[in-house]
Amino acid sequence: MESATASTLPSSVRAPSKIRLKNQFGKSGFTRVLFVLRFAIPILLSFIREERRFLFFGRSRVLRESQHRKRAEDIRYAMERLGAVFVKIGQAISARADLLPTAYVEELSKLQDKVEPLPLAYIRHILESEYNRPPEVVFDYVYDEILASASIGQVHRAVYKGKQVVIKIRRPGIAKQLSTDFKVAKFILRWTTKHFGFWQTALFESVANEVSTVMFEEIDYIHERRNAEEIRLSLADVKNVVIPAVIPELCTTRIIALEYFAGTKVSNVDELRKRGIDPEQLMLQLVTLYAHMILINGVYQADPHPGNLFVHADGRIILLDFGIVRRLSAKTRANLVDLIVAGMKHDIDRVVDLIYEIGLVKPAANADVVRDVGLKVVDLHFQGLDTASRLEAITDTIIKSLKESPIQLPGDLVYIFRTFSLLEGLGTRFRPGWNMFADGGPAIRPVLQSYLIESKGFYEAIKDYLVISYKKLFG
Repeated sequence: MESATASTLPSSVRAPSKIRLKNQFGKSGFTRVLFVLRFAIPILLSFIREERRFLFFGRSRVLRESQHRKRAEDIRYAMERLGAVFVKIGQAISARADLLPTAYVEELSKLQDKVEPLPLAYIRHILESEYNRPPEVVFDYVYDEILASASIGQVHRAVYKGKQVVIKIRRPGIAKQLSTDFKVAKFILRWTTKHFGFWQTALFESVANEVSTVMFEEIDYIHERRNAEEIRLSLADVKNVVIPAVIPELCTTRIIALEYFAGTKVSNVDELRKRGIDPEQLMLQLVTLYAHMILINGVYQADPHPGNLFVHADGRIILLDFGIVRRLSAKTRANLVDLIVAGMKHDIDRVVDLIYEIGLVKPAANADVVRDVGLKVVDLHFQGLDTASRLEAITDTIIKSLKESPIQLPGDLVYIFRTFSLLEGLGTRFRPGWNMFADGGPAIRPVLQSYLIESKGFYEAIKDYLVISYKKLFG
């Protein structure tokens, strides 16, 4: 890929000086900035050359599909090399499949938080320092097997007072690393937006801000403990889900402990079928569960990837990992419900009003253009297209129609998009082309009914339901 030194850039867009960067990030942060820029500069230059072939002049150019895919692979590789912050930002961005070409969505969705596991001797050291006693005094037994290992924490199974538990231990030094990396990521996005006017980087900066908030909550295991207890309490009356109980006396700022439940990972389709579980019915259960958490309870576990979802021997869904839990205000939930109902009723005027009210576009956006885009997007969701074709068509519609991007992304919706994207991705493992709204609709509708009856009254709810049913039957 092309590269350039700072001296080749005009003064208006010249990269910040070493002195300025050292003042802003400190000595260790400055070293990290240089490491990140080593990966970022070639990628940024390739995007700039799409708009101006020779960086500062020349016509725009159109990349071939193979070129987009190669660049998408380079971005994924760079993000994985750069670590947790960039992986999490990339994962959240991949949820905006409506704004990115398919090649980038597919590559970013593959991002994995890969790290070398902590040595068992070091795990013993952390346990002993946190409990002020050797692990064998606290636990009946601690298994050597690592259940999960990521950049924030490592998970082991143990026996405590005769019961199976899981303990998650936070990695040392992670808070400082996150702080530096978020500063670097936001700095690069802000600088790129300012000097080159890419509307995507402005949008991605809002994603980075929300991911930053979430990740600092995620490393606070006292906060995660409260999340787990809140989710467990809010779902106490839901019979087909298991939320492990917290073991409070084992929890510290660096350790969280919960009950252990054995189960089959939701992505293990062959094993699920051997057990007589229909994966598509399982998807409807998951959609119902998430619709209930988001719309009824207003608090939801916002990381439903296969490593956090298992199926118990009795068929119940086991929900794990409460580091990323988001909350929605009553107003936001009401707007989301109205948006879903309006979409199902094909009431485009109401869809457009809600797009403005929720803040998905800036107030200055042309209402006629937004209406046209809304109509096309709603229709695409119900045309029976496979996932890749649908997302490609949606992306093409939005980018062509809203080129100057009045689009914005409210912080409280970043993880709604990611949650829907992860669930749809899981559905496509079971059946190619599975669609969150077309196929998941039967699971969402009963939850919508419950919400509407409670908030609007029985007759208004029935009226909305009849219109939705009519639209489904007769288009």
